[in-house]
Amino acid sequence: MNLRIAWTVLVGVASTVALCVLMANACEPEPDLDKAHEAAGLRLAERKAQYDLNCDTPKAATISLFSEWLTVGVSGCGKTVTYTLSCPQRREGCL
Repeated sequence: MNLRIAWTVLVGVASTVALCVLMANACEPEPDLDKAHEAAGLRLAERKAQYDLNCDTPKAATISLFSEWLTVGVSGCGKTVTYTLSCPQRREGCL
């Protein structure tokens, strides 16, 4: 009987520890965008700004980077525009 109680306690403790580890990992923030995603986002923003600003040579700069979101400021021909792009880590490029 004592062996059965010890086994039940051991399984309960192991389950609790496993649940705590899973919950701790689920709450961790996602890593920031890597440089390749950031560069792709800047190129996309410049291409979009060529049309929106009616300007052949806009220049993009990163304003902020958070998780899968990239905010880009683009200036050219005396105008400025801001874009917020989604750049999922599991996919190449930004939307």
